[in-house]
Amino acid sequence: MEDCLVFQMITEDGNVTLRQQVLHLAVLGTLYQKLQEFIEYNSLDGSSLFLSALAAALREQLSSFLLLLSYLERQINGLYSRPSLIQLRVETLGAKQLLTWLVTASEACRFRLGCNVLSTLYTLLCSGNPQAHCSLAPIFLRVSEVFYKLMKEWFTTTKVTDPYEEFFIGVDISKPFLNPEYCVVRELMVPQFLTTAQVERIAKIGKNYAVLKGILVHKRPLADMHIGLDEVISVITKDAHIGLNAWGVDGEMHIFLLELEKEVSKELVFALLTKGKLSLHLEILTGFFLLRQNGFAAHLTDNIFDVLSVSAPLVSKQNLTEKFRMAINNTHSFEQEDIKLEEKLNIHFDPQPEHDLAWDSFEISYEVENDNPVTLVWS
Repeated sequence: MEDCLVFQMITEDGNVTLRQQVLHLAVLGTLYQKLQEFIEYNSLDGSSLFLSALAAALREQLSSFLLLLSYLERQINGLYSRPSLIQLRVETLGAKQLLTWLVTASEACRFRLGCNVLSTLYTLLCSGNPQAHCSLAPIFLRVSEVFYKLMKEWFTTTKVTDPYEEFFIGVDISKPFLNPEYCVVRELMVPQFLTTAQVERIAKIGKNYAVLKGILVHKRPLADMHIGLDEVISVITKDAHIGLNAWGVDGEMHIFLLELEKEVSKELVFALLTKGKLSLHLEILTGFFLLRQNGFAAHLTDNIFDVLSVSAPLVSKQNLTEKFRMAINNTHSFEQEDIKLEEKLNIHFDPQPEHDLAWDSFEISYEVENDNPVTLVWS
């Protein structure tokens, strides 16, 4: 058969039992050969991160089988009590079950990409077969380490070392992190065990943390978050039961991300209000729209009201701008001391013949730098 070892069995007496024992050993060798081919092919440089991890996990599981073969070989080559074919079959029954499931996993994942490898293993584990769970749980945990490594990198650095585009969040480092196109969710790479809400939460946490780092200019704000994340990942990549249920309603990772989202959002709001001076910008705008006394809005009104009350074609833009500048410079308030209003408030004047008054052609804009985090919530 294609993709199988070819063997020939000859028995003089046609003993059925003998044929069964030899067939068992031949199948055992075929399964081992298939796994070796998969491991060798996916251990080459340039392979998928997830398939490489799967190959490494399969190699680890084969170590117990190789120890068994070494033990049996010593018995066969011994001087006394050499095992019969029936004894060999009994000794290797458990190994055959293990290899069967390992081959099933390798065949199912052979043409999968990225996080889909983890989804495939998850499906096999959730089949309800106890033998599948026993054989594949260590494989799933080992491959999941790649997934959680990429997720941790997204959370803490907002960049992902993902040369083969296997993670479900794609990052374009050529764009600034405030750009909406900086990261995208790759729908086809979303692991089966994640809900839509969890995917959105993961993307949001990474974006917010990037902004938080940009404002605070700290390498690692929220140090407790790093420690907590490491602890959770350590648990769910070592315990199969916890790892399989990590994203359930009561799962370790689900609960941790709910708290992490709140913590990052809270710190981001605080950083925007203080370091990002969002509260100061809002105070200035409040003063402008409410014409607060002793502020620049009152000075603006006093200085330019007369100019704006005349016919628009008679108003000089240069004169209006100068009046505007004087009004700002005459303002003595905390806003001007912290933020240079002359650079923030710009006048726009576009007189049209049909307009009666300059008010109709007059506009003031309050400008914030494009790279200022404030632009995330207000433009």
